[in-house]
Amino acid sequence: MLQFILLLAIFISSSNAQYENDPDVKDVVDESMMKINKQLKGQSLFKLERILKANVLVVQSTIYKVTLILTPTTCLK
Repeated sequence: MLQFILLLAIFISSSNAQYENDPDVKDVVDESMMKINKQLKGQSLFKLERILKANVLVVQSTIYKVTLILTPTTCLK
């Protein structure tokens, strides 16, 4: 299960296309996609990708909100 979670994390981090042109990253992503697909036994990866990206956006939004709340108390003027 831990390996599956790590593969999903790799998939999420690379799916935002910041390392799109790096051949090593492409190889890892392709291998991860194949492993995820094998574990899901052919279920729709598109639906999984949408769910994961939505969860990542929620986490990023929460981090941003917390940062905005804490910034006035932690930054020197």
